[in-house]
Formats: sequence, structure tokens, C-alpha cells
Amino acid sequence: MGKVWMIASGKGGVGKSTVSAALAIALARHHRRVCVIDADVGLRSIDLMLGMENKTVFDLFDVSNGDSKLHEALVQHADYPQLHLLSTSQAEMPDAMKKEHLDKVLKSLKRQFDFVLIDCPAGIGSIVTDAGQLADNCILIATPDDMSLRDAERASSVLLENKQLEMHLVVNRVDRELIADGLTMQPS
Repeated sequence: MGKVWMIASGKGGVGKSTVSAALAIALARHHRRVCVIDADVGLRSIDLMLGMENKTVFDLFDVSNGDSKLHEALVQHADYPQLHLLSTSQAEMPDAMKKEHLDKVLKSLKRQFDFVLIDCPAGIGSIVTDAGQLADNCILIATPDDMSLRDAERASSVLLENKQLEMHLVVNRVDRELIADGLTMQPS
């Protein structure tokens, strides 16, 4: 049975999708069966990062609405056959995804894959809180600036209210020169 990891951030633009794509490829290179779900409804980008753009025929909403089977919506990576992508809709509104539908999809994916990575949208909206209730682990991405760290702290508080997640923090874009000049914080 696979594990579900959500990759989240309190603030946008901190590298969450980049970390998701890099982690997916690293796991696939180690012969792990990986599925990445792009849960950033309306603003998906991980298909571009993985070089899988224009391959999606059906998406997460098609599966949850019963318009397609899960296997029809999974897109296999050309270079890493053990890596699959489940895209989300560009046309739907973020609140359109229902928790029970996501739960059903995740349960099926956990039987097929070693790792299911959910690339969440930024912030603490319903998709993020629902994923937090369904995931086993969370990687919270932040940058070493006041706004990002404050938003990461708030996101972690919200996520831990609902379920005891195993939480991990990644501080991205650390620049030693900016730290030395006192222009950014030292991660500790």
C-alpha cells in the first residue's frame, strides 16, 4: 500500500511545484511507482515541468464525475514509465473538488503506486485542507522571508488541526550572501 504525500505552501511562488516534480523524478529514478496529482485547479503547471504537456485527455474531475476511468486519466511519463501524472482541470473552480471524490481516487492510487504526490495549490483553501485530512505526510515549502514563513506557520497550524500529519519543512531559495548581508533570515 502506497503513501500519500502532499506538497503544500502557505504562499505561492516558493517552488512547491518544482519540488513536487523533482521529487517525483527522483523517486521514479529509484524505480518507485509514483503518481503526481496536480491539484492546483485552474492553474495547473506540473505537466509542463514534467514535459508531459498536451498529453492529458481526461483529468481528476472527469474521474470523480464518472466521465472516465482512473486508468484513462493517468498519463505515463515517456522517460520514466513508473511515473504517472493525474492532471486537474483548467476550467473548474477550486471548490468544485469534493473531498469524498478525492478520497476515492487516492485509495485507488495507493493500491497502484508506492508514492502518490499531491501538488497542492498555495494557501489554505478547501483542496489543501481536504488533502491534509487524507494524506499521510506533508512537505511544506517556504522561502526564508517573513511573509513566506508566517504563511507556512499558518498553513501548518490549519493542517495539523484536522489530522496528525507527519509534517516536514523545506526552506527553498536560501542565499548565503543575502543572509550575510542581513537581507534575509537564516533558516534554523
